[in-house]
Amino acid sequence: MKRAFWVTIALLLIAQRKALPLQAQIFTLDSTATILVSSDEPEAVQHAAENLAGDFRKVTGTALRIVHDSRDAGMTTIRIAELSKLPVELRSGAVGAPESFSISTQTGALGRQNRRVVLAGADVRGTIYAVYEFSETYLGIDPMYYWTDHEPRRRASIELPASLSRTFPAPVFKYRGFFINDEDLLTGWAPAKADEKTGISLDVWNKIYETILRLKGNMVAPGTWIFPDDSQVKLAAKRGLIVTQHHAIPLGLNVARWPRDVPYNYSTHPEILKRAWRNAVKSYLPNQEVLWSVGLRGLSDVTYASMDPTVQNNNKALGQLISKAIADQIAIVKSVRPDAKFVTNLWQEGARLVQQGDLKIPPEVATVWADDGYGYVQDGGKVTA
Repeated sequence: MKRAFWVTIALLLIAQRKALPLQAQIFTLDSTATILVSSDEPEAVQHAAENLAGDFRKVTGTALRIVHDSRDAGMTTIRIAELSKLPVELRSGAVGAPESFSISTQTGALGRQNRRVVLAGADVRGTIYAVYEFSETYLGIDPMYYWTDHEPRRRASIELPASLSRTFPAPVFKYRGFFINDEDLLTGWAPAKADEKTGISLDVWNKIYETILRLKGNMVAPGTWIFPDDSQVKLAAKRGLIVTQHHAIPLGLNVARWPRDVPYNYSTHPEILKRAWRNAVKSYLPNQEVLWSVGLRGLSDVTYASMDPTVQNNNKALGQLISKAIADQIAIVKSVRPDAKFVTNLWQEGARLVQQGDLKIPPEVATVWADDGYGYVQDGGKVTA
């Protein structure tokens, strides 16, 4: 009997010893937690923090309080910052490449806080991705929630591993985003207010940009016939996105509004187009990240050959003229933005001219091959996986 008693006691002690580490491994977040993000962080990071607070409301019913000073933070806090701005003791993981990020949990006293979730990025977008990755993985927020109407599972609290330390490398593809091409469909669904000076409501544009970032995208072509200073272009900068242009508006020059009494001919009046390109480049916000689209097409997205008799039915001459225009466009942008990056979108005649060797694309320009409308890429076998 005594032996059975002591065996029972021993089993209870073993069970207790196993239970204590298990409890210690659980890190609980509830509505009393705070989000700490410095007021020095860029506006794009502040937007992501606001989205995170709202994500908690969807799960727990209460939005987390956002504070900008550690003295105002609670005992449990979510710290959002670029890695270089964090105290050394809060840095976790080998985060250094552009757009890489980490998610970690830490316990132990640091000022008033003794439990922390640290969402850190190598740069602004890396920090934003850390926030949205946390929302998707641990809160169950669908990155496409605005379009799918998906609702996360309701819970009173969120449980995380107390020793969580995850590092996310830089994306494989440098540029990833949406091209909002058929924007007229969204315009009818959610038209903008008169003072917003855009077709689609800015609230919907904001949701589009949020979706791109939640999907770890970094770029948007915000419409077709737009101007560099349109409201949705400026909003993209505020959300931390790179802007690129439709292939028909190289450097952001909206040729759909080209004056009828002004020649649009790069053979006879190149100085007019160069001046227009310079003005378009200057119209972007100074801090706007741009992937500059280069090329030459006619008005209203038709081949340039339809506008210029000197290159009609002459692919070699057309290719040479477009090549010259691209070189001039690159020089114009680099005169004010030396580190600029470029892309050309080969659509219809552009693809054929490159395949035939009549159009030469400079090595510094990324080449995008369009399909033929039936899903077949028009690269002629030039692109390999």
